Order: sequence, then C-alpha cells, then structure tokens
Amino acid sequence: QLVREHYDVIMEYPVPIIAKIEGYCLGGGFETAMSCDFRIAHEDSRLGVPEVDLGMIPGSGGIQFISQYANSAVAKEMAMTGKHITGSEAHEYGLVNQVHGDGTLEDAVEDMAGTIASKPPLAIQAVKESADLGSDLVERRKHDRLQSSYLKTTHDHEEGVRAFNESEY
Repeated sequence: QLVREHYDVIMEYPVPIIAKIEGYCLGGGFETAMSCDFRIAHEDSRLGVPEVDLGMIPGSGGIQFISQYANSAVAKEMAMTGKHITGSEAHEYGLVNQVHGDGTLEDAVEDMAGTIASKPPLAIQAVKESADLGSDLVERRKHDRLQSSYLKTTHDHEEGVRAFNESEY
C-alpha cells in the first residue's frame, strides 16, 4: 500500500503553487519543486536527483518529472549519474519556467503570483485541471515509489549509505 505523499497534495491542490528555487534543490526537494505548477529558479541554483549514489532511485517521481518536462534522455543522464545542473541549464531543459539572477528572483515570483491571483479563480482552477489531464504521471510515479521501497532493502543501498556517510559530500 502506497502512502499519499505531500507531492500528491501539491499536485492536486486547486490553487497554483509556485516553487522558488535558490541554492541546492536535490532529491526530495527537487521532487517537491517539480510537483509544483511553476518553478522559478536562480540561475546558479543546483538541481538534481543524486539518489543513485545511495543505490536508490528518486522514489517520488523525479525521473518521471524530468521525462515529462525535458525528455527521457535527460532523465536517464541526471538519474544515472547523479549530475547536478544549474538553474540556467534546468531552464534550457524545460524543467523550470523562468530563471533569474541576483536581486530579481523574488520579484519574478511575486510578479507571477500577482498576475495569476488577479485572474478569475475558477478559470485558473479549470486551466490547472485541464493541463494535468491525460498524463500517466501518477502511474509512473507509483512505479517509482514501489521500486524505491524495494531498493531500500538491498545491499546496494546499504553500501551507498555507508559510502555517503564516509564521504565529504
């Protein structure tokens, strides 16, 4: 039995949610940001899914989000290598809606929130529901959660955690 996660709550929330990404946005933080309706990032922020180093996969849909918004080759590269990308690279891949430098990130988030808030709320809710229809993202994320649960029981995971704890990472 899979537990309903906060990612599901975010994705199903009737009001649009904007993720402001500044600094490191890795693993579960990345998956949380990707579950939001919009992502606005600082150009130098670092995004990624480093779970492979722990003998795991991103268990709440990281691979699926990357595949959905960029493509499966980008998802494989990021998930198989644990590679971090910058906010600018994430924007080029389509993983974030906007990218900004120092001093403009907060204003960009406020501008988007203000613009959306000024629109008729029922129309905004209908757009959100319509844009999310027809996606098998829910089933693909369920697959990842099952795989992640299994991998937590393996020797690879134990070794990955040990190596991580001994590293300077």
